[in-house]
Amino acid sequence: MDILSLTPGAAKPVRSKDRVDFHCQMCGQCCRNLENAVMVESLDAYRIARYLREHGQPNMDMALFYEQYTSPMLLVEGYPIMMMNTTGPDHACIFLDNNHCSIYPVRLRACRQYPFSVGPGSHGKDFEWFLSLDRTFHLTGGKVLVKDWIYQNFFQEERDFLRREYDASVQIAKRLREMDAAGREQCLKSIIYFRYIFFDLDDPFLPQYDRNLDALLRQLG
Repeated sequence: MDILSLTPGAAKPVRSKDRVDFHCQMCGQCCRNLENAVMVESLDAYRIARYLREHGQPNMDMALFYEQYTSPMLLVEGYPIMMMNTTGPDHACIFLDNNHCSIYPVRLRACRQYPFSVGPGSHGKDFEWFLSLDRTFHLTGGKVLVKDWIYQNFFQEERDFLRREYDASVQIAKRLREMDAAGREQCLKSIIYFRYIFFDLDDPFLPQYDRNLDALLRQLG
């Protein structure tokens, strides 16, 4: 698995003008069987942590959010990503409560854009879109125009964030590949700190992201 592997394995490319079969059944099935399946991006974590702090968890910060709701996974380059925790025998999302999302206003980008996912573009495009084929229970009962779904569920802050993410991932992966295993292990704490932890929930996200990336790249040489 590569740092840039942000799209699901069973998926097909779609164009903005395509109409695809999709109708949300409000069944919660897409929130189950998710063990080690849903990555939590730092912008996701920032939004959710702020929401939780304002809704009954006043001590919430980024470090506490990751500790309580996510688990780390190492990619082949030794690069850590954070995966959403699951619960119960059906490995449901930890935020699923009585078949409803308890953080719905700030749900993960992956959840909001489902059944679509986005990846880095080519041929002058910033992004490419994919339709998930991993689950088929939602592919009946209606049609969705891809560009409408993108307009409704892909916000400007996320576009700016992902452009930065794609570029940052290439730079970080290059540096990690140039290290031996011991070097990558030494850098692990710095990557986790600057990529995930060192954010103030009272300050705008993207300027902090840029600051952290600059500091991390300096440390990685």
